[in-house]
Amino acid sequence: MDQSVLKSLRNRDINDFLLMGEKTFQKGIYGLYIEEAKCRGIDLTFLEYMKDDKIEIEQKKKIITWGYTLASCGSLIGIVLGIYILVSKRNISGETKYRFEQTDRKKGKRIIVLSIIMPFVWVTVYAFRGLLLN
Repeated sequence: MDQSVLKSLRNRDINDFLLMGEKTFQKGIYGLYIEEAKCRGIDLTFLEYMKDDKIEIEQKKKIITWGYTLASCGSLIGIVLGIYILVSKRNISGETKYRFEQTDRKKGKRIIVLSIIMPFVWVTVYAFRGLLLN
């Protein structure tokens, strides 16, 4: 990338490009944007927050996936994970907020219901397995 192109960009444009993330650009281009932002004195602390948010989102996805998986097996751990998703909170800047978004908390309710229903389904399947196999 030509340096004159970087110099012609507004600070807002550089911020927008950095917000897109490293995977959006060809190898090395993202680093050029970061170097240019540092030269201009642009505050890059938002990038650290973005990384933390991405890690937290991935962790939430894993918790929800495990919740559904264990709920499908009829596990009590599925109920525990569902309750955790539904009611867990955290303190952000002195304000208590739910750790999971509203849509994720609905998934927590579904995980709890699934965890309660699935043992009955498995017992029924087990009880009638002879009829199903013949």
